[in-house]
Amino acid sequence: MKTQSAIALLVLPLLVTDLSAQLQVYVSKTGSNSNSGTTIGSPFLTLAKARDYIRTQQPLANGAVVNIRGGEYFFTSTLSFSGTQDSGNANGPIIYAAYNGEQVVFSGAGVLDKANFVNLSPVTDAAIYNRIIDVPSRSVVKKVSLAGVDLGAITRRGWGRILSASSFPEDPVFELYIGGKRQ
Repeated sequence: MKTQSAIALLVLPLLVTDLSAQLQVYVSKTGSNSNSGTTIGSPFLTLAKARDYIRTQQPLANGAVVNIRGGEYFFTSTLSFSGTQDSGNANGPIIYAAYNGEQVVFSGAGVLDKANFVNLSPVTDAAIYNRIIDVPSRSVVKKVSLAGVDLGAITRRGWGRILSASSFPEDPVFELYIGGKRQ
């Protein structure tokens, strides 16, 4: 019994040492990319800054953990990761995880101003009106102007056109969500 206790006490400090040797990086919606990023009180603002910081700290024998504070993170461009500089290795992985179980959402979506959806006018263009299959719905469908909203490049997609994974950056898929529910 005493032998088992002694072995357990020797192994436990080694595990704690390994975990504490991992580089800890923090990201928060209230952070700043001019912060150090290495304490919870001084987090980076973006994942790109955390990734770039970790790249400057290579090699990382024990890996790193990017602790992402709760919130919704909007991306306007692709965040790319490449090779072991961004993933670490089997003995020292680079892990991106929600801090302490907080809810983190990554979104490439844009948020439309609610003001765009006030005082909507009915659809008056006959070509559009007649395309609405459900006849009773025709009288309640409204139109909204998205003039001035940057939707990126809108190109033809679907309708027999084959889309590949490489075409998605050029061919964004537009979807409407209201109150977090897909419409």
